[in-house]
Amino acid sequence: MFAYHTIPGYDLTEVINEGVNTVIFRGVWQQKEQPVILKVLKADYPSLDAVARLKYEYSNARALNVANVVKVLGLETCANVMFLVFEDFGGVSLKHYLSTKGQLSLLDNLAIAKRCRLAADRNTISASTE
Repeated sequence: MFAYHTIPGYDLTEVINEGVNTVIFRGVWQQKEQPVILKVLKADYPSLDAVARLKYEYSNARALNVANVVKVLGLETCANVMFLVFEDFGGVSLKHYLSTKGQLSLLDNLAIAKRCRLAADRNTISASTE
């Protein structure tokens, strides 16, 4: 396993989520003193498929220039491991929110669905006009 708890240029402060292939961290980009989220491939030598998926996620995230959607800041490599860098606005995952607050009301669900739909519509409009 890659020693992903230390990545040069970043101070990692918290593990947000750990999946089968990736770990998501909250941290600070030292060069800009900016809060960031890092999505790091866990394997020392990730498969070509895992690298391709991360590159695909990067290209899709980069194309989304929409309000209310987290911005991707870069795709980086360190010691044979590739990772995505996202802006961090201090939010929490829906999984974490639900574990602390319980179920969402129907009105909350509808409000979230509406915001997601509006963000998707804005992206479709801006992508079709470029």
